[in-house]
Amino acid sequence: RFLELFMEHGYVWLFKFGLAIHRHFREPLLAAKQPNALYKILRLEHETDSIDENVLSKALQYDLSGKDIPGLRQKMYDTIIGPRLEKARQLAEEAEDDDMSDFSDEDEE
Repeated sequence: RFLELFMEHGYVWLFKFGLAIHRHFREPLLAAKQPNALYKILRLEHETDSIDENVLSKALQYDLSGKDIPGLRQKMYDTIIGPRLEKARQLAEEAEDDDMSDFSDEDEE
C-alpha cells in the first residue's frame, strides 16, 4: 500500500509519511536516550512497531498543498546538500592526489 500511495502522490507522499511516522512514534522517539534505541525504533525492529493502515491514513490527512515542496527541496540542496557534496568531492580529489604522490619519481633515485 505504501508504494501504491507513493506512485499516486509522488515524492510529496514521502513528506506526509514522514510526518505520520513521527506522530505515530513520537513518544518512544523522544524517550530514546541512546542513538541505537532511536535507530531500532526507526528500523521497526520491535514486533509492536508496525506500520498499519492507521499510519497511512493519517499520512493522507496532511495537507501540504500550500507548501512549496520543490522550492524547499532546492533551497536545502543549495544551502546544505550541494556544499557538502562539493566538499566531499574536493576531499576525494585531495586524497587521490596524495595517493598519487606516493608513486613519484623521487623513489627511483
